[in-house]
Amino acid sequence: MAVTLASFFVKNTNVENYVVYTGYLVREADETFDVHNVSHIYHHSNFIGDNNMDNVAIVKVMTNFALSIAGRAIAILPNNQIKFEKTRETTCSILIHERDVFGMGIFRSLPVDLLTKEECADLIGLNNLTLPLLTSSFCVKPHSSSDKKVDIIQGTTCLCDGIARGIIIQNHIGIYTRCPIPVIDIGLHTTWIRTRMINLEYVRSRSLNDRKHRNLIHCFLGVLYLYNYIY
Repeated sequence: MAVTLASFFVKNTNVENYVVYTGYLVREADETFDVHNVSHIYHHSNFIGDNNMDNVAIVKVMTNFALSIAGRAIAILPNNQIKFEKTRETTCSILIHERDVFGMGIFRSLPVDLLTKEECADLIGLNNLTLPLLTSSFCVKPHSSSDKKVDIIQGTTCLCDGIARGIIIQNHIGIYTRCPIPVIDIGLHTTWIRTRMINLEYVRSRSLNDRKHRNLIHCFLGVLYLYNYIY
């Protein structure tokens, strides 16, 4: 199961029209990826068009994700939304694509800092950028700012100490590493995500007693498998 952007998928379209790639899928390098057919897609009920705050979907695939495949992450669901007074010292990272000295495309983890939406707005103004600002959300900024350009891929996640804190909402191609990157707060949607995951995974568990059922749900929801959707 994967959590990503609802805008990747057209509502009421056959799931057979989609596949999920996990791993690296790039033209100029060796490809290491798996292809998964999709069985279910659930859009967030409040997502409509350009409503980025609720741009969240759950995708269930027909085959298990291979944990050995590169370019993916395993993360715990947050119990609540970001509280900045508790996260200033948190270690966070996102996945980026850049060129090495030979011009080859490589992927790596980039350390980032969490910023409030007000701090994001200030940085966007200073850098003369046109980027979406999200209601009740936040952004991230590379920890070490420079004039180096990198590609930040839509739908990938912001991981903070093993917790999936956010989803990158749009492609930022050739963006300077001093610039802020708007992110959806996964913590705003944890209840919705868990409810949908329970519906998908435990609809056949009605014969279990309540206590055992709750334990199974707790164990399953302890880990959320997130994929990085890379072209």
